[in-house]
Amino acid sequence: MYNYLAIFILSVSLISCTGDKGSKGGTSSDGESVTSGASSSGSGDEEQGQETTVSDTGDKGSKGGTSSGGESVTSGASSSGSGDEGQVPEAIVSDTGDEGSKETSSGRESVTPGVSSSGSGDEEQVSGTTTPDHWIFSVLFQEIEKGKFTMGSPAGESERLGGPKQDDEKQVPVEITKSFEIMEKELTQKQWFLLKKENPSHFKAPGHCADHDTIEGVDMCPNHPVDSVSWDDVQGYIKELNASLGLTGCNGRPDDKSGCYRLPTEAEWEYAARGGTETAYFFGDDFDNWDYAWYSGNSEGRTHKVGTKDANLEGLYDIYGNVWEWVQDAYNKELPGGKDPLNDSGSGRVLRGGSVSRDWWELRSAYRFAYYPHTGYADTGFRLVRTL
Repeated sequence: MYNYLAIFILSVSLISCTGDKGSKGGTSSDGESVTSGASSSGSGDEEQGQETTVSDTGDKGSKGGTSSGGESVTSGASSSGSGDEGQVPEAIVSDTGDEGSKETSSGRESVTPGVSSSGSGDEEQVSGTTTPDHWIFSVLFQEIEKGKFTMGSPAGESERLGGPKQDDEKQVPVEITKSFEIMEKELTQKQWFLLKKENPSHFKAPGHCADHDTIEGVDMCPNHPVDSVSWDDVQGYIKELNASLGLTGCNGRPDDKSGCYRLPTEAEWEYAARGGTETAYFFGDDFDNWDYAWYSGNSEGRTHKVGTKDANLEGLYDIYGNVWEWVQDAYNKELPGGKDPLNDSGSGRVLRGGSVSRDWWELRSAYRFAYYPHTGYADTGFRLVRTL
C-alpha cells in the first residue's frame, strides 16, 4: 500500500511559537462528551512525581482528566475505567521496545518546524534553555495509496457485540481517490512543545515515564503521545504549523494543496487502519494479541511511549490504543460514503482507535466515538496527514 520514498529536508524559520501557556492548550474541563450512554475514561488530578491513572470518577473540574458520563451521540458506548483515580506506587514505564528495528524502510522522512524525530526512538535534544530560531526536525510518514474499501462493520462482526451494539457502524462503500501520507506514530508531547512552547498533557510527570524531561521549565514525557488536546486545540496547532511553513490553501480537506498538514478524514483513518483487511482488527476477528495496542487490559491506566507496540500492515504504530485520535469529521450516526467523504455537519467530532482506558472491542477498526470539539481529556491525541 505504500511506495519506497525519497528523503527530503526543509529548513524553516519559526517567526512565532508563543501559544497560550496559561490555558493548558485550551482543553475543556466541563466533562462534555458527545457519545450517548458513553461514559468517559478518567479524570484525575495530575500529581508531579506520582503515577496517576485514567479512571471514570467524573471529576469534570480537572483539565487533565477524561470526561465522565456526558451526553453522547453514539448510543450505548461505554468506557472501561477502573473507578476512583488514586495514587499508586510509582512505576517506570518500560521503554525496552527497540523502536529503531521497527522502522520500515518505506517511511518518508519529512521535515517540519516544531516536529521532532520519532523515527529512531532517540528524541532530538534541545541544547540549552533557549530555542534557536531555526529548527530541522524529522518525522516519518507512510504513503497510503488511493483505493476502494467497505467502511464500517457487518452486524455480526466478532466482538462488535462485546459491548453495546453499535448501530452507527452500518457499512458503506468508500473510494479514496487521492493517495495521502499519514504519520507513522501519534504526535508526541515534545513535538507539540517545539511548536507551541507548552505541554497540555496530563501524563507528563516523572512517575509517568522513564525519560521525563523539563525543557524551558515545561515538564514532559517527550516520547509519549500528547494528550488532553481538544479538536479545536489540534486545529490551532495545524494552522500554526502550516503557516510556519508558508503553506496556503490548507483547509483540512483531501483536496488541499500538496504539502498541507491536516487531520485524516474518518474514512482515511479507517482505510489506513485496516490496511486492506476486512476483519474486526487488522490482525483478525478476535482480540487475542496484546502486541499491537496499549488499552485497559495492559496500560496500567496511563499512556506509553509511542511505537513500542507492533505496527499494522501499513507501518502505523498505536493505530489502536494509547490515545484516541481525532479525525476531521463531525459525528453523524450514518457513516459518510462515496468518494472522499467528509462530514462537516454535527455538534461532535469523531475520535477513532480507542485508548489506554478502553476495552478491547473499542479498538476495532470500525469503532466510533465522539466528543465536543472544545473538549480534550487525558486520553485524546492525534496524528497528522499530509496531502499529496
